[in-house]
Amino acid sequence: MNESLKLPIHQRVRFASQTRRQCPVCEGSNLQVFADFGPIPLQADMLWRQKDDAQGVPGSETRLAYCCDCTHVFNLAFNNDLFQYANWYGQSIHQDSRFCKGGRLVVDRLIERYELQNKFILELGNGCSEYAQLFSEIGENSSEIVSINTTADQLERATVFPLKNFPNSKQCFMNQTADLFICQDFLEKTDRPVKFLRNLANLVPISDQTIFYFEFADARKFFEEKLFWDVDYRQCSYFNPYSASVLLTQNGFTIIGAHSLDDGNGFSIEAVISQNSSGPANVEPPASEVVFNMLENFNTRSQQKLEFANQRIIENSQKRVVSAMIWCDPRSIRLLNLFNHNNLIPIVIDPRFENQGLFIPGTGQRIRSLSAYFAINPGTLFLANPSIEMDIRELFTGLTLTTELIVL
Repeated sequence: MNESLKLPIHQRVRFASQTRRQCPVCEGSNLQVFADFGPIPLQADMLWRQKDDAQGVPGSETRLAYCCDCTHVFNLAFNNDLFQYANWYGQSIHQDSRFCKGGRLVVDRLIERYELQNKFILELGNGCSEYAQLFSEIGENSSEIVSINTTADQLERATVFPLKNFPNSKQCFMNQTADLFICQDFLEKTDRPVKFLRNLANLVPISDQTIFYFEFADARKFFEEKLFWDVDYRQCSYFNPYSASVLLTQNGFTIIGAHSLDDGNGFSIEAVISQNSSGPANVEPPASEVVFNMLENFNTRSQQKLEFANQRIIENSQKRVVSAMIWCDPRSIRLLNLFNHNNLIPIVIDPRFENQGLFIPGTGQRIRSLSAYFAINPGTLFLANPSIEMDIRELFTGLTLTTELIVL
C-alpha cells in the first residue's frame, strides 16, 4: 500500500495513536481514523417501556479506522466488555435476503465440489443457522451448531457459548471431527479474530481434512452505499476479500476457493488448515487511492446529510414548526441520537401498533401512531430508511395535510 497517501482531515476526524492501537487482522499500527461519531446506544434494536430506562441505555463512540498495511477497516472504540451478548449476535437469517436467495446455491456448490454427502457439518452461528439445516436436508449430512446466542429459544438445537468468553475456551464440544466448518458473518463480530482462529482447534473438533467455509459482508459495498447511521456498534470489523485472505493465511490456513455472493453484497472463502499457508493469486490489495476516496466519501456524505438535517430542525424550531421522525428501526434510532438538536424532535411516528407507546433508547422520544401526525401537523418528517420511501409516501397519499419528507 502507498503509505504516503493520507485521508483528508475533517472537523471530527482524528488520526489513531500508532503506539497503542493495532489492526485486529495484521496487528499493524499504520492506522488512520476516517470517521468519528457518536455516542449512539449500543442497543439500537430495542425499545423501552419507560422513558427513564430508554434514556439510561449506555452508548458508545464509534471510531472507524483503516489499516494502511492490510486494507482492513475496524472500530477502534469497540469494547467487547460492554456486551451481554445474549440477544445481540445477528438475527435469524430467515430474514436475511442474501441467505434466502443464495443459500441453497452455496450449499449445492459445496456439496458437489467437496463430495459432502453423509458427512458431519459444524456451523458457528446464532442457534438458528439454516446452512447446517440445508446440508442435512440436501446431502443427508449430520450437523451441529455451536451458538454464541444464549436466548432460551436457541438452546434446543445448539451448543451454547457466549461470545464474550469464546476465544478463551479450551473446551471441545463434540467428539466427531467436522468435515465442513461453516463460519458465517462471525469474524466481523469479534475484536480478537486472530486469537479465535489460532485457538480454533481447541474449541471445536477439526482436522487438516476439514473444509472451512467463511462468509463475510463486503466492506467495499458497505462504505460505497451506507452512512453513519447504518453502522452497528456490534460489528467490530469490516472485511474485504484481501483483508480476509490476510487474516486466514497469516493464521494457518490455505485458501482453496473465493467467491462473490450472488447479491454482490458479500463474499466467501474456502480454506483448509496447512503448515504452508497461502492464498489465491487473484486476491489483490485494492488500490490505495480507490480505498481512500471511498472512505472519504462515506464520511463526507454522512456529515453533509447530518448538517442538512440539523439545519432544517433549527429552521423549523425558529418558525415554530414541528419536526418528527417517521418509522422506527435501528437506523432511525442511531440517526436520532446523532442529531445535534434531537430534543427538538418531540415524537417518532410509526404505523405499527406493536411499537406505539414505547420509547427510543438514548433520546427517549415516545413512539406514536398516525393520529399524532394529524394532531401536531409536522412541517418535516425525517425518514432514515430509503428502502421504504415509496411505502411511506403511499401511506400519506390523499391526506389533506402537507408535510416535507426528507429521506436520509
